[in-house]
Amino acid sequence: MKSHQLPNFLLAFASLVMFGCDHQSPLAPTQTRSESGTTALHQAAWAGGSPLHTEGQIGPGALYAIDVPADWNGDLVLYAHGYTAVQLPITLPQGGYPQIRDQLLARRFAVAVTSYSENGFAEAEGARQVHQLRGLFTSVVAAPSRTFLLGLSLGGLIGVDLLQSFPAQYAGALSVSGPLGGTRPEFEYVGDVRLLYDLLMPCDLPGTFDEVPAIPLPQNAIVACIFQNQQAFGALVTTMRDGGFPIAGNNANERATSLVSTLGFHWYGIGDGIDRAHGHMVYDNHDAIYVNGVVPPQVVAGINANIARYTATPDAANFLRQHYDPSGVLKRPLLTIHAERDPLVPFGHEALLLGKVTAAGSLDNLSQSHYNRFGHTDAFTAAEVAAAFDALVTWANTGVKPASPVPLGP
Repeated sequence: MKSHQLPNFLLAFASLVMFGCDHQSPLAPTQTRSESGTTALHQAAWAGGSPLHTEGQIGPGALYAIDVPADWNGDLVLYAHGYTAVQLPITLPQGGYPQIRDQLLARRFAVAVTSYSENGFAEAEGARQVHQLRGLFTSVVAAPSRTFLLGLSLGGLIGVDLLQSFPAQYAGALSVSGPLGGTRPEFEYVGDVRLLYDLLMPCDLPGTFDEVPAIPLPQNAIVACIFQNQQAFGALVTTMRDGGFPIAGNNANERATSLVSTLGFHWYGIGDGIDRAHGHMVYDNHDAIYVNGVVPPQVVAGINANIARYTATPDAANFLRQHYDPSGVLKRPLLTIHAERDPLVPFGHEALLLGKVTAAGSLDNLSQSHYNRFGHTDAFTAAEVAAAFDALVTWANTGVKPASPVPLGP
């Protein structure tokens, strides 16, 4: 490919697939104690006056880490990380997590995090194990005065699940770039993009929609195909199901990055989704109508006539509802931040959430902020996430909903 190819293109998907992860940071607490086993095996270890860092396991397979600053203010933040490809090893979050943790520790909050016991679309495991962290923290440190939730991407959905399921135990939640309209519309968006690519682009991907080979996503071939087939690419990125999400971007580079990122999410995740539904199809477009106001009507008719069709089984559809379809009932503050041009979890999720919360009569407990940016969780720095968290805490302290959008810094 030539030098005018997409800037940082091949780095984009790598930063989106795994949301989390460096194990060390300059502000990390220095006192360390290692633990293993279940919550019942832990004994309180923190007497105050010095920072604490401890790691261990929650039952089989789920790692955890707890950090307490020397001048702890008594409140706890439970951090829920985002989607991690099932092909990767289970580890504590890396990437942006240490920086966000350090911002919270500097504000005198304690922080606890878990890897979850599984990678992939582990909403069920994540919700269960993040919820277990509070009891584990109490046994290792002390009972917190309040507990807040902070989740990125899939972790944002996990945070809403816990906030709705256990409102008496959580003081509020911050969601960063979360699929808060629910799992079903996210699966529909990702599946639609793959099927539209298969139909409209003349460069076949290996395997099939539901049987992806165990090889890396052929990103270079996709990028080359985009540059060599601009007309087909233009038709693809302007087509979506009626009521669905468009591919994000306000220029060709952004839309191409969104396309490759979404194809990657399907490539590495569709098998995991089907496995979690006991081998049944989780994606459904059997009655979807695809629309496009840019290309000629006969092209749109051809798309609707020729796109591959799939029907989700009832048990698979039920799996998506349970893991997770927010009800919109909020009894505690929920603050969300989202980039308007999110390449992986479309910004339209926020409108779906707003509709549910409005119907449930819970608008007093929802504050949504959106920003004219391109990016997924990487659209926000650790300092900006911490600034949004400050707004959530102020809301919990005062009962006054913050103005939207919340300021994220100078």
